[in-house]
Amino acid sequence: RKRFKGVLKECETLLKSMGVRCVKGRGEAEATCARLNAKGLVNAVVSQDSDCFAYGAKRVYRNFSVSSSAGGGAM
Repeated sequence: RKRFKGVLKECETLLKSMGVRCVKGRGEAEATCARLNAKGLVNAVVSQDSDCFAYGAKRVYRNFSVSSSAGGGAM
């Protein structure tokens, strides 16, 4: 979990440096992401949970991983 949080922080830093806005939800992450997707503000939701669809997501990307075989970065 600690490693994943580190990768998330790296992703956030990279995205912000490219001018991409990042948001942090106050509750269930899937619900926040699904609402953004349903409103057309984001292309898709990255999640292993199918409950994103119950929250209104239109597109979900699955099997996101942090793999040491990929050099330790996000794939």
